[in-house]
Amino acid sequence: MCHGSLVQRTISAHGAANPARQDAVPTQRMRETPHKSGRDARHPYGKLMRMNAAMQIPVWSDDLLLHDDRTDETHREFMKLLRSSFMATDSNRLDRYQKLLEHTVEHFGQEDRWMLATGMDDGNCHSKDHAMILETMREVEKRALAGDTSFIPVMNQALAQWFPDHAKTKDAGLTEYLREVNFNTADETLADPSTAALNPHGGCGTQKACA
Repeated sequence: MCHGSLVQRTISAHGAANPARQDAVPTQRMRETPHKSGRDARHPYGKLMRMNAAMQIPVWSDDLLLHDDRTDETHREFMKLLRSSFMATDSNRLDRYQKLLEHTVEHFGQEDRWMLATGMDDGNCHSKDHAMILETMREVEKRALAGDTSFIPVMNQALAQWFPDHAKTKDAGLTEYLREVNFNTADETLADPSTAALNPHGGCGTQKACA
């Protein structure tokens, strides 16, 4: 399962609740869920929207530690910027969101480089998750630049819900695999480059990473 789809469903739900905004984000890969009776019948993602609306401002937890210094530093900064975006006001909402987006581009690019350097193909499930998230984040930025910043809080909520699971599955699997092949994330070097060609997983490093 690509957990990035959760983010797209959440953003799509915002568009469903606001019909004039339904073209604001990509929807071609989003799966419809059946209508339910009662409050959930308002639109296909009513339950998900209410769940996100009740979420608290994200904070760093040591439960997210993966015991790789560079990965943990990057993840701490991601959570810091996400929290900052959560707490934005109308006057700085776009600026803070763009800082989060800029960091996320670097964050995902870093992990994608490591995967390629250790023999994973560029279409692996982890990298696809990254691409899906960035596509949606950029669409939210595009809409905000056109004057509609209402998607930013929804995007923040979706990221706060998505990230812990992503970190504990795909990122945990990646760091485990990088240790197995003696890849140094500090200087991005592989102790024995020939091991990249012997990668038996080819996709996400470990089964855990593709969970």
